[in-house]
Amino acid sequence: MPRIMQRRSLPEYIAWLITVAGLLFFVALTVQRHNAFLTTAFDLGNYDQAVWNTAHGRPLRLTNIPGVDIRLAHHVEPILFLIAPLYWLWSDPRMLLIVQATVVMAGALPAYWLARRRLQDDWAALFFPLAWVLYPPLEGVVLFDFHAVALASSLLLFAFNWLDEGRVRLFALAAFLAAMTKEEIGFLVALMGAYAFFVQGRRRLGLVTMLAGAGWSLFAIEVVTAYFSPKGEHVFLSYYEGLGDGFWGLVKTALTAPQRIIMRALEGGAIRYLATILAPLGFLALLAPEVLLIAAPSFAVNLLSSSEPMRTPVGFHYPAPITPFVFAASIVGLARLAHWWRARGGSPQHVARVGVLLALPLLMWAHRQDGATPLARWFEWPRVTEHHRIGERIIARIPPDAAVSAQWRLNPHVSQRERIYQFPDVRDADYVLIDVTIPLLLQHPNDLYRTVQEMLAGEWGIEAAEDGWLLLRRGASRKTFPDEFYTFARTTPDGAAVPVDVQFGNAVRLVGYTLTEERKGWRLTLYWQRVGPASADTHLWPFYFDLRTGSVLEDTSLRPMVETIWYPPVMWKEGETVRTRMLPWPVPEPFGVAVQVRQGEQALSPTVFAGDVGYRPEGAVWLTQHPPARWADAEVALPHRFETTPVPTELVRVQVPADEYVTAGQPYTVTLTWQAGGATDVPLTVFTQVLNEAGQLVAQHDSQPAVGLRPTVDWQPGERIQDPHIIALPADLPAGRYRLIVGLYDAQTGQRVPAGTPDNALEVHQFVVQDDK
Repeated sequence: MPRIMQRRSLPEYIAWLITVAGLLFFVALTVQRHNAFLTTAFDLGNYDQAVWNTAHGRPLRLTNIPGVDIRLAHHVEPILFLIAPLYWLWSDPRMLLIVQATVVMAGALPAYWLARRRLQDDWAALFFPLAWVLYPPLEGVVLFDFHAVALASSLLLFAFNWLDEGRVRLFALAAFLAAMTKEEIGFLVALMGAYAFFVQGRRRLGLVTMLAGAGWSLFAIEVVTAYFSPKGEHVFLSYYEGLGDGFWGLVKTALTAPQRIIMRALEGGAIRYLATILAPLGFLALLAPEVLLIAAPSFAVNLLSSSEPMRTPVGFHYPAPITPFVFAASIVGLARLAHWWRARGGSPQHVARVGVLLALPLLMWAHRQDGATPLARWFEWPRVTEHHRIGERIIARIPPDAAVSAQWRLNPHVSQRERIYQFPDVRDADYVLIDVTIPLLLQHPNDLYRTVQEMLAGEWGIEAAEDGWLLLRRGASRKTFPDEFYTFARTTPDGAAVPVDVQFGNAVRLVGYTLTEERKGWRLTLYWQRVGPASADTHLWPFYFDLRTGSVLEDTSLRPMVETIWYPPVMWKEGETVRTRMLPWPVPEPFGVAVQVRQGEQALSPTVFAGDVGYRPEGAVWLTQHPPARWADAEVALPHRFETTPVPTELVRVQVPADEYVTAGQPYTVTLTWQAGGATDVPLTVFTQVLNEAGQLVAQHDSQPAVGLRPTVDWQPGERIQDPHIIALPADLPAGRYRLIVGLYDAQTGQRVPAGTPDNALEVHQFVVQDDK
């Protein structure tokens, strides 16, 4: 083979390699997500039941949506008839995930073919298959369960590529298959016909395509869904309330009052949406608006909707039909720029390569923020744990012909049956499947607990219960939970937990915590032990607070910890460790993290025995903060003993600002940590003093320990007291080096506690006041 042919073929091999790698990765990831119970009834469970019924001679029948008995009442997706025979080979919802990931990732190939032909540069063209695999909106499409319209993403790009290449039969096939994925996709096919008619000058092909595409979509929307819908019209037209009555009302508003359409789109976040869609490809699509506008119907469907998920560019299936035209427009736009440069005597190849090199950082930044591969910030391979394996064993106990009501994340694991419902919709179900540990969509955790208790008080009983899983059966006799049900709350602190030892009254002890940032926000996990009798009104109250105002930002009043609903402290056993978790939540920074334990309305007094934990006025303890404070340990020999009576006290830690240089007039904070030998016979005051180089006192702060919250007469043996002091430095303090000394004294007599130094004070730090000029 000639050398030049080998060089030209190498990018093609790389394009295929990118495509296959993306395909295999997302097949594996989507299947693993299902194995880890991260798929849902919306819509894997819905599609699985409809396709399973189709494969068994009941076309598109489903019971998973209340008031609907056939998929056609919501969407017209004839392509499901082509998918259903695959269930004869392997009847499993993961088949849908495999088909989806395979078809969608195959779109990397037409992205490469179109770019290679338009740019006339095989190497620059490789950017586009890479971008297809890493494009966050498309990755969100692949990972959000299964949706037939997801297949349109690649099918439409295949169609446009073949239209651009002039291969009419292949274009017609791909366009036909794309139109079969959802009722409105025919409008996009019609606009490809308009592109052929007006841009390419292919009048006959364009006219036929426009009529066929628009005709199909109108028939699907106005006839098929209207016939099967319980409302007599497309059920999702309610999302566009205020823009016209029905489908034709929307069309009329768009033609006669376009300003209303524009305002609705802007109110829905159109600018942010478009930026997220266009930025990963360097906004190149704006250079070919005639191609980008082919996706106008899908842009309108999303941006004019009152549904927030539809206006969300990453994480749902709605960008699927938009994506191919963002890519096609980017390729055509870059080629247009290259041709413009060539007309002025420049090298088009340089423009193509510079263009993709400039777009690449934007792609990688977008992928880092919102992507779904190990290159992304929030990527985490789904783990299948023993908890999931217990669930599989419990699911295996359900007879295949039984009617089942299951929670949203459990639903697609039991959806291959004639009657499946989404809990709390029970209807005539024989079994109810629940996992109390998963985030709930249709029910508040307190309502779930109440519902289960009401069911157990009636005709339902427990068929199986283990590690938070519940299988209820109509007519079962057991009404109480076995002990193994509560193992979901029993654990040992993981290696990442921060060890602490805080006892609240004589009831419970906090032994560790973790604070982690997740995609949905911050999550606080707490580890507890029971140390004495807890009453039924013992409640745990963790919360985030504003570091500037002290006000509570988020707590468990609206989003309770599931563990304490089902396994409250009164049920804990001595010697076991119980884990409680707050739901992840976006907490504004800067914030602190605290926890309180109450009996009724009374806060139980906390005592800290270990850990960097402070006290708060409401009887809570301050665990940590974010961003972390910039502290440094003072370079002083510790622990240092103070001869308090009747037992000595040790100063075990001194924390000071990390910066050695400070400014006059600014507060200077020092945090002391005391290790108590026990209560003192008289209340003692802590002094922190700043001395100049001549030994003169220039600033000080005195208070009882922990801002007066932990008087020394109340100290417990072994208790650790975090003791912050804020020293106000005078505004006219001269520049120079200063010493910080600390100690204890009796406020009644003024006598200092012996500290083994000449002045019974311990020098803990030196700092420099700089001239702010």
